[in-house]
Amino acid sequence: MHVCHNDGDKDNNFLFNLRWDTRIGNASDKKKHGTFLFGETSPRSIFTNLQVLKIRELKKEGISNKKISAIYKCSEGAIRDIIVRKTWKHL
Repeated sequence: MHVCHNDGDKDNNFLFNLRWDTRIGNASDKKKHGTFLFGETSPRSIFTNLQVLKIRELKKEGISNKKISAIYKCSEGAIRDIIVRKTWKHL
C-alpha cells in the first residue's frame, strides 16, 4: 500500500489530505495531478520529444535502426522501442 496525497502536493501531509491506496492508484493520482514523470521530464530519459519524433521520421525515410542508433549513440533496442511505440507512446 502507498500513502497518497489527495491534492497532489507531497508537502501537504495533513491527515485529511492523505489516504492509503495501491501503487496503481498512486500512479493514477500522479497523472491526474500532473506530477507523473514521463518522456523528457523523466530524469532517466536520454531523448527529447523532438529527438523521438526525428527518430520516427528517419525510420519512415528508410534509415536502418543501426544507423539511427549510431547517430543518437544508443542501442538499437532503444530505437526499435521508440519506433514500435513500446516507449514514448504519448508522442
